[in-house]
Amino acid sequence: MNAEAPAVHGSAGDDTYGVKLDVFEGPLDLLLFLIRKDEIDIYDIPIADVTRQFLEFVEMMQTLHLESAGDFLVMAATLMKIKSRMLLPADPDADEVEEDPREELVRRLLEYQQFKEVANWLEDKQDSHRDSFYRGAALDTGEVDAPETDPLAASGSVNLFDLMATFRSALLAAPKADYHEIHQLEVTTEERMEDVRNILEESHRVQFSDLVAGLPRIVLIVTFIALLELIKTGRAIARQSGSEGEIWVYRRDEDQPESGSESALRR
Repeated sequence: MNAEAPAVHGSAGDDTYGVKLDVFEGPLDLLLFLIRKDEIDIYDIPIADVTRQFLEFVEMMQTLHLESAGDFLVMAATLMKIKSRMLLPADPDADEVEEDPREELVRRLLEYQQFKEVANWLEDKQDSHRDSFYRGAALDTGEVDAPETDPLAASGSVNLFDLMATFRSALLAAPKADYHEIHQLEVTTEERMEDVRNILEESHRVQFSDLVAGLPRIVLIVTFIALLELIKTGRAIARQSGSEGEIWVYRRDEDQPESGSESALRR
């Protein structure tokens, strides 16, 4: 991993700014995300390619100083061990067929996936009950559905890895600042949080791509951390229009319900 990890300032007196995300997403969630994104057969995981992508995400987490990166390093070591075992030639004298090095990982992924499905189902049932209890008379109040021109009307929640995948694309396209420009570009996370909040106050929503368009890498990184903090503290919502669509950032109103993914990002 050779990505530069710049010192991202949280306030005037801090040397670095570490984002603490007590979220449901962990190493297994990232693996499931990569499998879903590339439409991979979970029973036949291309371990070399998945390991490469996994390490790229870990590299980004270290660049962003995410405090949960240590758990992902453990999984990265496991993936690299599986990869090395798969490169070993089979023993021609073995009486039994050797176990696939990926078998234990697949078992863990399937169990975890089932656990998440049950947890999401329970949370959806809880949300449905709450909505029925508090907003059961909504049809009699003259409320209308969101207009089709609003991407939120036909969008889904995003998780941490959806955001990081979009961030990575923006980071690769970002102009690189010269060394002497870095000090002039110094900006705090608090300042960028305030900038994003002001944008959302004026327009209610903004495309993530517009939010970071043309920003130098260091400012883009600080902006992304600011966005994570706004989502974590319940002041913003990130939604995606379709599985591969644009990510939109919305101002979160106090009475606006949140989805399971948004709740997980804030915990």
